Amino acid sequence: MDLGKIASIFGDQNATNLSGLVTGYSTDSRTTKKGDLFIPLMAERDGHDFIDDAISSGAIGHLYSHGVAKKNGIKVSNTIEALHILAGEAIMTLDSVGIGITGSVGKTTTKDMIHECLNSSFKVWASERSFNNEIGVPITILSTPSETEYLILEMGARGIGHIKKLCNLANPKVGVVTCIGNAHSEFFGGLTNTINAKGELVDSLEEDGLAVLNYDDPNVRGLASRTSAEILLYGMGGGEVIAEKVTMSADLKATFDLRS
Repeated sequence: MDLGKIASIFGDQNATNLSGLVTGYSTDSRTTKKGDLFIPLMAERDGHDFIDDAISSGAIGHLYSHGVAKKNGIKVSNTIEALHILAGEAIMTLDSVGIGITGSVGKTTTKDMIHECLNSSFKVWASERSFNNEIGVPITILSTPSETEYLILEMGARGIGHIKKLCNLANPKVGVVTCIGNAHSEFFGGLTNTINAKGELVDSLEEDGLAVLNYDDPNVRGLASRTSAEILLYGMGGGEVIAEKVTMSADLKATFDLRS
C-alpha cells in the first residue's frame, strides 16, 4: 500500500507529498524492517516513544495519535483502530478463502496441520506463531501476499465479543473449533461464557460457509445449532471424519488412520 493512499484513508490533510511503497507493517520497533509502516500502540509502554527507533531500523513512515510527526508521519485518532482499518482495506483486495480457528487449546497445532495439508497444492498464508489477537490477526492480514488462495487465521479471545470483532474483520468462510474447556476461564467468567465467546466464530459463518466441529467435545458439537452453514464433524468417537487406531510414539508423535 502506498503512503499517500494511507494518508488519504485517514484524511490527514497535513501529511502531504508522501510517497513510497509500504512493504510491511510493524508494532514493535525491535523487529521493524526497512520499508515497514510503524504503528505505535498504547500498552504497558507507549509505542510512540519508540517511533525514532523504528525509523532508525528502516521504517518508511509511521502512524501516530499524539505528539509530533516524525518521518512520513500520518495522524490518526486511535492507532489500534487504524490498524484494523488498514487490515480491512487489505482484506478487500484478497481473493482468498479465510479459515478461522479457535478453541481453548490446540489452535496453533491445528493451524500448522491445516497449513501443511493445503500447502502442497495451494498458495497458503497463515498466522505466525500464535498471532491470534486484535493485533496479530490484522498484522497477518496486512502481510498476506495478493496471490494467496487460503488464509489461515488463529483466533483467540479474552472475553465476549473479541472473536466477533476478529471475524468482522477477516470474514472467514470456514470456522474450525478444537475444544472448549476452562482454560483462561478467568477472562470469561465461567464455561458458559467461554462457549459463547468461542462460538462467535461459528455465528459469523454465512450460509455457504463451513463449520468444522469436534464431535468428541459436546461443548463444541453443540455449536452446530448456532449456524446455517454446512457442518463437518470430526473426532474419534463419531462424525464425518474419524481418526482410528491412534497411537503415540515415545517422542510424542501421533499416527492414526483417517476414515471419512
